[in-house]
Amino acid sequence: MPPLGVAIRASIVGVWVAVPWRRDRVGTRSIGCISVAAAVPATVDFSAPNKLFNPMLWQKTPEGRLLKADASSVGPNAVVVTRQTPLYLKLALDEVTMTDSGLRCRIGIENEAALNPRDRKKQRYCRQGDKNEVFAVREVRPLPNNPANATVALELNDGGQRVEISKDHPFQRVEGYVVDLKYGPENKVWNARRVGALLTFGGEEYNIVDITEDEIVLLAKSNLKKWTIKHSAVAAP
Repeated sequence: MPPLGVAIRASIVGVWVAVPWRRDRVGTRSIGCISVAAAVPATVDFSAPNKLFNPMLWQKTPEGRLLKADASSVGPNAVVVTRQTPLYLKLALDEVTMTDSGLRCRIGIENEAALNPRDRKKQRYCRQGDKNEVFAVREVRPLPNNPANATVALELNDGGQRVEISKDHPFQRVEGYVVDLKYGPENKVWNARRVGALLTFGGEEYNIVDITEDEIVLLAKSNLKKWTIKHSAVAAP
């Protein structure tokens, strides 16, 4: 073995090979740097998007094609709002009659957002000072040239909004929404779904717990986790 060389054994052929080595190429500084570097443990990140310990999941669509099963392409985040329709609270003065105790009004109440269909349309007879589950009657002013009509001032119970109605001027405001939804991975479509509706997709059941102008909220029945889905669907007239 040469004295000024480094002996390396080639494991494959089982022979010794002399590699020239020069003292001036490796100094104490280089050796110190190598020692410091060797003392620091290497940092290896196997989290996402590394796939060694995080294999990519795939889901087969009804057509048989494979879909990458990430958080944006499957599950609640893949639900799309395709249409949104407003639901109104409507108050209309249907009738005004004169009685011995003063004017009596018949007011029609339509709440399209009520969960129970039987509660969506009703009528209430009332006089000035009366109060029901929707409003309080603050004032009834008969029209001088039309005794069968009047201007009725109402105060809504939820928030205290003051409104006026007459036979020619009913009142309405947006009370909620229904939405049309699509879930592409399973080609599912739901039309006119409102708060309380049940959706089933991806092997899970979800309830719609809230619908606003620009988002819907789903509640997973299995773990009670809430999912907020933003949307920009144009409201139907």
